[in-house]
Amino acid sequence: MMRTNGKIVLKGHFKNTGFGFSCFQKATSLNVTGKFEYHSEKEVEIVTYGEKNAIQIFYQWCINQDFPELGELFFLSAKPKHYNDFQIINQL
Repeated sequence: MMRTNGKIVLKGHFKNTGFGFSCFQKATSLNVTGKFEYHSEKEVEIVTYGEKNAIQIFYQWCINQDFPELGELFFLSAKPKHYNDFQIINQL
């Protein structure tokens, strides 16, 4: 299967929720790598690398959690950037 990059942007209430760690666990279980970054208490960006179907499943899982209110998934058309693991870049 072909691996690709995706970008997930979520808006909601994420402070003191453990959402980043939950994303780390779910992404790892789906063999999705990438990076998770808080832009603010109300916005998260997740850049992913993995099978397209696994990224879509991960996105659906993300938006079905209690904390996001809005979400968008974009598949990036540039040459895929490979990530070896799933990193949480920052914390609130």
